[in-house]
Amino acid sequence: MSMHLSTPSTLPTLISKGELARRLCLVSADDHRTYPFKLGRDYFSDEILQKMGLTRSEYNRIKVFNRKQTLFIYEYLKDELE
Repeated sequence: MSMHLSTPSTLPTLISKGELARRLCLVSADDHRTYPFKLGRDYFSDEILQKMGLTRSEYNRIKVFNRKQTLFIYEYLKDELE
């Protein structure tokens, strides 16, 4: 008997800071550069990071959020990402 784990196709893929910045329109109007540093300033307070299980220094080192963090972000920012 083999065990096969499947994930529903409705689960979001992992999200990077750059992609999240694009989806939240944190992009330069001139040359379309993203501003992921604005995420930390405008969306991720120390309280939110604590709920994600991250310190500020851990958050600053992340380029791509893991599955648990991604799911939290989609729930936390669901109104802004729709």
